[in-house]
Amino acid sequence: MSIKLINLKMVSWPGLACAVTISTLVLLSLLYASPWWQVEVGDNAARANISPLDYNVDIIGTSIEIPIIWFITLISKLMFVACAVALFIYSVATQKSYSKDLLNFAYKKPLITFIFFVVTLVGASYVAQSFIGASVPLSGTSTLNISVGEITADMPISTGFTWVFWLAVATAVLAIVAKIYDWKIIRPAFPTAPPVQEPRETKAPEIKKPETKKSRKKK
Repeated sequence: MSIKLINLKMVSWPGLACAVTISTLVLLSLLYASPWWQVEVGDNAARANISPLDYNVDIIGTSIEIPIIWFITLISKLMFVACAVALFIYSVATQKSYSKDLLNFAYKKPLITFIFFVVTLVGASYVAQSFIGASVPLSGTSTLNISVGEITADMPISTGFTWVFWLAVATAVLAIVAKIYDWKIIRPAFPTAPPVQEPRETKAPEIKKPETKKSRKKK
C-alpha cells in the first residue's frame, strides 16, 4: 500500500491560513457569541452585540429576539463552515481537477460577508441618526439628549469594533491573497505535458520478386 505525500510546494498557504481564520470565527461565535461590533447606550440601558454570525440586543434587561435574523446568522455559520472545509481541501489538493471550483466557491464568501456587514453598519448609523437626532459613530462616543416634559437627560452612546472584527478583516484579505496566489504561483507551477508528436509515415520496403526461367531467357 503506497501513501502519496503532499507536495509542499503546491500547497496554498494563504488558502490554508484563511481556512483556519474562518474556522476560528465560527468557533468564537459558537462558544462565546463573539460580536464584531458593539453599541451601548447609557449605563447598560441598551446594548447590542452584532456580527454576521450572531445578534444580541438587550434593552433595559430585556433581550430582543428577531426570528428572521436568527435564521440569517445560522445560514451564515453554515456557509462559513462550508467555506472553511472547501478552502482546506483546495489548499492541500491544488493539483486536483476540482480544486479551482472549490476556491472559486469559497474565497468570495468571507469577502462579500465582510463588505455587506460594513455597508449595513454605515447605513444603520445614518438611519439611527435621522431617528434619534444624534450621531452614532461606527467607533467612538456621542451624546443622546432625551427630554420628557421639563426633564432632560444626556445619555452617552459608545460604539466600537472588537478584535474579532479585525480577525474578519484578516480573513477577507487572506481570501483575496489565496486567489492571487493560485493565479500567480499555483497554476503556473502545474507540470505541462510534452507536445504530442504525430507518427511519421514509413514506407514499406520493396520486395524483389524472384527471377523465373522466362525472365532469365529474355536476358
